[in-house]
Amino acid sequence: MIYLISNTRSGSYSAGKIARIAEELESRGADFSFGETVKHGHFVTLEIDPVSIREGDSIVAAGGDGTVNACLQYIHDNQLAGKVKLGIIPLGTGNNLIGSLKLTKNIKKAVGIIVRAKTEKISYGLINDKKAFFNCSFGFTSFVLKNRKTNSLYGYAWDGLRLIPAFKGCNTVFAGTQKQINIFAGFFINTKFYLSKFKFIKINNSGTELPFFYIERNNPVVNSIKSLSALTGISKWSRMSETSYTFSLDKNCMLEIDGDVYVPEDHNGEYTLHNATTVEVITNNA
Repeated sequence: MIYLISNTRSGSYSAGKIARIAEELESRGADFSFGETVKHGHFVTLEIDPVSIREGDSIVAAGGDGTVNACLQYIHDNQLAGKVKLGIIPLGTGNNLIGSLKLTKNIKKAVGIIVRAKTEKISYGLINDKKAFFNCSFGFTSFVLKNRKTNSLYGYAWDGLRLIPAFKGCNTVFAGTQKQINIFAGFFINTKFYLSKFKFIKINNSGTELPFFYIERNNPVVNSIKSLSALTGISKWSRMSETSYTFSLDKNCMLEIDGDVYVPEDHNGEYTLHNATTVEVITNNA
């Protein structure tokens, strides 16, 4: 069974595209059903009875990064990581796994990948009670996501330019140190598939070590130049590396997890992060 999951409240949701996916699945004789993401407290998950899930079933996120994370949330919370496959049909604004899994936005080809159901294991992180599949970051990126006025990649760039003068930095303290860092942008890499559109994908890992890359707040021009260095490498970013982290964020700092933004009040501004386990993800890699 293929459970096709969408977020009907997302700005990128398209009933027409979902209908085309269904037509493709039907033409291939696939057994499938529809599902949606739902909000439960501080996180988004799926409203599917886990008892109905069978060995080898596929839970397929037809949407963006937030829909993928909701599917992962459901798999983790119901102890299904070793039982089901996680599929992705990239339809959203943010689709960070396209490059590393060699996925496509072409619906016919995307459905073919899902039906073929070849998988590879990908690890994911656990930050307090939330799952971080490919992105856990804080600072300017989450500030832009929280305050953006557009819903496109080009619009995101415009919002970034518009908002950079208003961002005051993110005061952060890591356990075991006495130093408070005023961070402009910082992100953890918890799997080898983090933000695969950037060249620093090559130095990612799927082991127990979790690198944290960050830029300390400076003037807008310096921060912009250092941020753009991510397109060619991250040698200009500061780095620390631990097997797990405990850190605190001030009230002005928001945390981004796979495209969703959370405020520090969720856990009084204190977080712990470590790798959780692995999940079978449908891939188009050879």
